[in-house]
Amino acid sequence: MEWKRNVLVVANRTIGSTELRDELRVRCQQRPTTITLLLPDRHTAEAEERLQRALAELREDGVEVEGRLANPDPFLAVHEAWDPAVYDEILISTLPTARSRWLEAGLPRRIERHTGALVSVVSGRQRTAAGNASVSGPERATARH
Repeated sequence: MEWKRNVLVVANRTIGSTELRDELRVRCQQRPTTITLLLPDRHTAEAEERLQRALAELREDGVEVEGRLANPDPFLAVHEAWDPAVYDEILISTLPTARSRWLEAGLPRRIERHTGALVSVVSGRQRTAAGNASVSGPERATARH
């Protein structure tokens, strides 16, 4: 049996972004990877719909993915889901630096210190309810913080 990398992904406003989809598709093409997608949001019908749409799109892209709604606080969402025996790394999908409250609050560094895990960031555009990008000019930075 081949070893699979397991990645915990945290995304809210960028959950269906092209940048996140591309990043996950490439990771899965490079080596066998399983994705767990957390959407930190209130448990509403709209949030569940966004999650299900993102999961369906990722599966269409060939990504092995499961997902769930999580604590609205992204730090607590990761804290509640993180298990070092299950996951190999954490990927945070967020808006570009100038627009990201998560980056402004130092979320990647806080999560890295809390979990001891490799934490990467992919920045993308927010999708509207219709599925169109609403923030111009994607910024992508995948780096260890």
